[in-house]
Amino acid sequence: MGVVPKALGISQTCLNVSFEKVQGMTPAEAKLEQRLSKLFAALYRSAAQGLRRAIQACDGAGTAGVVRLVEQTTGIEMPLFLLTGRRAADDRLFRRVHPEAEAGRW
Repeated sequence: MGVVPKALGISQTCLNVSFEKVQGMTPAEAKLEQRLSKLFAALYRSAAQGLRRAIQACDGAGTAGVVRLVEQTTGIEMPLFLLTGRRAADDRLFRRVHPEAEAGRW
């Protein structure tokens, strides 16, 4: 029995069912969503760092299965996903350096 169900005096199954009713996803799905959100945020902050470093920065877990998981989640193959992220980072940098371009004066 896990720490939370034990502290609440309920079974792990009861906790899982209750969690899913409230959150609309299982605890495992929520953990996965949180992990992917951290990964996407890390890639957003520094797309040039590479996938392996971004994954390790998020939770220290290995990269096994992450590429497939990201591709299934986003519907985009990883090389294109990373390329798009790098281009977006370049665009954000350009707009910070050249704010006049954003205003259409460039």
